[in-house]
Amino acid sequence: MADPGYTKPQFGSRRADRLSALGEIAAGLAHEIRNPLAGIKGALEIVQSRVKAGTPEAEFSGIAATEVGRLDSLVAEFLAYARPREPEFREGRLEDVIDQVLALLKPEAERASIRIERDAGLLLPFVRMDPEQSQQVIFNVALNGIQAGPPGSELSIRTAYEQGWATVEVVDRGPGVAAEHRLRLFDPFFTTKTHGTGLGLAVSQRIMAAHGGRIDVVDAPVGGTIVRIVLPVPAAGPVDPH
Repeated sequence: MADPGYTKPQFGSRRADRLSALGEIAAGLAHEIRNPLAGIKGALEIVQSRVKAGTPEAEFSGIAATEVGRLDSLVAEFLAYARPREPEFREGRLEDVIDQVLALLKPEAERASIRIERDAGLLLPFVRMDPEQSQQVIFNVALNGIQAGPPGSELSIRTAYEQGWATVEVVDRGPGVAAEHRLRLFDPFFTTKTHGTGLGLAVSQRIMAAHGGRIDVVDAPVGGTIVRIVLPVPAAGPVDPH
């Protein structure tokens, strides 16, 4: 029986057509923005090389460079959603991907005063995946969890294996997902954040679908949100590290 808290993306033909058209528009806009943005970035680098440190000019050019970098990241997100690349599959361990994500997120977690707890139990079998895309999914989900949790709380990362499926669960201690937002969680451009594109979960869901897996969102029993990333396992079963 399906978990009653499971949020499943809905993909009717009309909705798929609408999202496809929206993706093409986003890709076109992103491409047109990227070229002049590169010119602005180059001009700013020249300006920054000629101004003196500590001057208003240095301060303002630094602010402009930061904003250009933010815009460049947004454009990259739009392109990742609108024109995703095909996965480059190879067998690997999800534990290695999780290690890389935790290393990347350590400074963000420290700034947010969030403790990251990771279980070190069962060693998962190899899964067939694109390591870079899998890292992107786990990173997106874990970053959302860090941003959702109050200072001093924990973010838990748990792994499990059952009947041919490897699971990574990311559990935050935030306010959870409001009922009115559940059906839109995987919609592109939907977000409850003040800053954000609303593409993280949409891209993650698309990547998991291409991997033959899925991504589920459920309420945590003690408050917060559980995001389950599930991937098929080609191997016979789990490996006991002991």
